[in-house]
Amino acid sequence: MFIKYRVWDRKEQKFIFPINELKLDNNDNLLEVNGVKNEYINRFDKRFELMRSSTCSDITGKEIFERDIILIIANNPPDYLEVGTVRFEKGSFVVDDIALKELVEIHSCQLKIIGNSWEGVSIDINNGYKYTANELRQKIKNYLEKYEHPPKNN
Repeated sequence: MFIKYRVWDRKEQKFIFPINELKLDNNDNLLEVNGVKNEYINRFDKRFELMRSSTCSDITGKEIFERDIILIIANNPPDYLEVGTVRFEKGSFVVDDIALKELVEIHSCQLKIIGNSWEGVSIDINNGYKYTANELRQKIKNYLEKYEHPPKNN
């Protein structure tokens, strides 16, 4: 099976496209992208962030990758709406500890990419759903507050 990737360049603040060459070590750590070494740009971060495709698509047909921020729309419970970030954990793509495939196949949820961890959130409010623009904005605002300003442990 062919695995698709995308790469965020922290130094240039953009996705690299096209990816002509990736070099990984035996532990799947990213060494180079298109001939450029993945070196530290500060004390904590390497230049490139590698993200795998989940092989799932959102309702517009756009491929979902790790670190995408998605809107989850479900009919059961009625009118359930949530926002979450896609992660790869223990061999599975998850949002809030629920597998993406389970959200779609078992819970009949619809997924819509509204952004990613690097570029932020952007959503077309005229999306045909039952939710008002204010309801969507509030859900997204709550999500961003939760992850941009997490509560401090006392």
